[in-house]
Amino acid sequence: MQTSGLPSHKQRLRRQLRAMRQELGAEALKTAGERIAVHLQGLPELAEARAVFCYHAVRAEVPTASLVEGLLATGKRVAIPRMVGDGHMEARLLQHPLVPGPMGIPTSDGPVMDSIDVAICPGLAFDGQGGRLGYGGGYYDRWLSQHGCVVVGVCVQAAFLPQVPVEVTDVPMDVVVTPQGAHRRPRAVRVVAAAWVRDGRVLAAQRSTGPLAGKWELPGGKVEPGETDRDALARELREELAVQVEVKGRLGTTVHDGDGRRIELVAYLVEAPPPTRPVPTEHAQLRWLSAAELTSVDWAPADIPLLEGVRPLLS
Repeated sequence: MQTSGLPSHKQRLRRQLRAMRQELGAEALKTAGERIAVHLQGLPELAEARAVFCYHAVRAEVPTASLVEGLLATGKRVAIPRMVGDGHMEARLLQHPLVPGPMGIPTSDGPVMDSIDVAICPGLAFDGQGGRLGYGGGYYDRWLSQHGCVVVGVCVQAAFLPQVPVEVTDVPMDVVVTPQGAHRRPRAVRVVAAAWVRDGRVLAAQRSTGPLAGKWELPGGKVEPGETDRDALARELREELAVQVEVKGRLGTTVHDGDGRRIELVAYLVEAPPPTRPVPTEHAQLRWLSAAELTSVDWAPADIPLLEGVRPLLS
């Protein structure tokens, strides 16, 4: 949950973790990297992957060279990050020799790879809920929000914390791997929601049945087995609103515990050409809300954290 003091808390924690890293010797990092590589190679998601995106370790990050060698030896295609400025990066097919990149991070001149099965991410700290504390640039969160792949974080044991501070724009890890093993994020019901903005207003839908009858939400629904987030959201909006939409980038993610279950709600921006008009086939009513009207309705608890990402879109 985001609070007013969260950014400063993140910065304090980053300073502490960077100091911890500096105390780790090269041999300790090498040993941690070797143990982590063994656990990574035991992940079924990695065994089945054809294309893997993996960071190139710098500045006391967990080494990945031996892992990458193992992936290549099994015939997998490997990509590494290439920072392209303004908080964005690309996955470039690994080709040698590496070339100098921004921020002192070596990169590849290989072609861009858009289809990735598993992404292996660095970070300053992780937790058992899939939380990741990155470096503050937002590069990985922006990239991950645009690519539907299995996300794996790696860290030394001292950086695996009981809880790290996260915001709705932080993409959670599916698995966190430490020298002691793989830690999977607790299972949750995955639900997708639409942030449909038109003329400076966002579409809100009022529930008509169930425990949350009368509450308002961003329209959407549950991801069924075998569906991608985008396919599920497009289907839900066809069923609920009788519209065809184009699902764009991820807006944010929130996790809510209630009614004896955990819900992971992922919001995506959607677009539809005018004069597309949604029709409430399952909801009590629909409203297009301005920024000033966002707090005029009673929102479902899981949707409330997402409104922080919606508000800047309304002008």
